[in-house]
Amino acid sequence: MQNWYSLGDKAMENNLIDIVYIRRIKDHELTPFKAKARARISHDPDDWQEVALVLKLACAILTEDTDFFGVGIITWKSDAINHLLEYFKN
Repeated sequence: MQNWYSLGDKAMENNLIDIVYIRRIKDHELTPFKAKARARISHDPDDWQEVALVLKLACAILTEDTDFFGVGIITWKSDAINHLLEYFKN
């Protein structure tokens, strides 16, 4: 069975993919980042947990929600990811 997300040796050689794992982050783990996250996304206070998670994990977020653009976190849109996947398919 072929995986659609298989990028092959080219992506591995360029260190563009890493081992992926999933871990549940409990609410109390975000508390230290709450104030900073709320300050960054003050125009939409309901999104503070996503921003806090990005700050905690020091990672990017995949989103189409423009509320996250320009708040000091790295964002990826799905079209950019699709272009990247297409490039490394070959």
